[in-house]
Amino acid sequence: MKTKIMETRPSAVLPLITEEAANFVQGSRAENTRKAYANDWGQFMEWCGARRVSPLPATPETVAGYIAGLAGKRKPSTIRRHLASISVAHQAKGLESPTRSLLVRTTFAGIRRLKGGSLVKKAPVRVTHLVRLAEVLPDNLQGVRDRAIFLVGYAGAFRRGELVVLDARDVCFVPEGVRITVRRSKTDQEGRGLIKDINHASNPLNCPVKALEQWMAAAGIVEGPLFRPVNRHGRVLAARLTPQSVALIVKRVVKALGLDPVKYSGHSLRAGFVTDAIKHGILSHTIRRVTGHKSESTLAEYYREADMFDYNLLSRLGL
Repeated sequence: MKTKIMETRPSAVLPLITEEAANFVQGSRAENTRKAYANDWGQFMEWCGARRVSPLPATPETVAGYIAGLAGKRKPSTIRRHLASISVAHQAKGLESPTRSLLVRTTFAGIRRLKGGSLVKKAPVRVTHLVRLAEVLPDNLQGVRDRAIFLVGYAGAFRRGELVVLDARDVCFVPEGVRITVRRSKTDQEGRGLIKDINHASNPLNCPVKALEQWMAAAGIVEGPLFRPVNRHGRVLAARLTPQSVALIVKRVVKALGLDPVKYSGHSLRAGFVTDAIKHGILSHTIRRVTGHKSESTLAEYYREADMFDYNLLSRLGL
């Protein structure tokens, strides 16, 4: 049974406010967040429709059953977003959100405890992989673009969503390297912006600055989207890549490097920078200036078990 997704225009939800205020309400969340909420809400309505229970208002029992069903196929972070979508839908109609109930909160806590630790983290793309890019990338526009994505994505610890929203105007080449302005990101919903300064690499073959210059020159990009699709005829399109496109590019290239693509994702470039930086003893606050992480605790997940062998702690302690 297919159900209609609830109308979420501010003017429909908040009919008593001015049009100008309604526009600000609409702009209070990033477009990708609004799309994710709408998609999550649609899934919840279909789930409720199939079981003949009310999605709005929904009971705590309904929501608890829904997220319990998601637990086997979704990460806790994704389930948390589904809960946020349900909560927003209820609040928009002036209803008490069932997500605040003790039943739902304890159900989600149980999901986090039982499922959170078993999630497999995606493998990082390391420097040892980057220096081999020339071996596997084709000598064409696609290869030039993919090299720039890998080297810039790694050197700037970019999220895939940050890479695809970059425009030519966000890139400023300077004698020291390149300065890239990230106007909005996952942790910067208000659009304050983040500057990422990337230096020249010692080896021009592995230099993200040179790679970006070569891509922009070869593709003739002087305005508009920075990273774009290249069709099978070798023509650069006007559209911008999607986050999913970046993930597929990473998987294709790591497969060519002889690695298991299932273990890698678009996040592997960002994870690789942090992992290598930690391994080489770069201080946390310096890493966070590049990544944009707000606190030390957010870097904890990057202290991967395999890398602890590099430190040889017992030898340092005198054993």
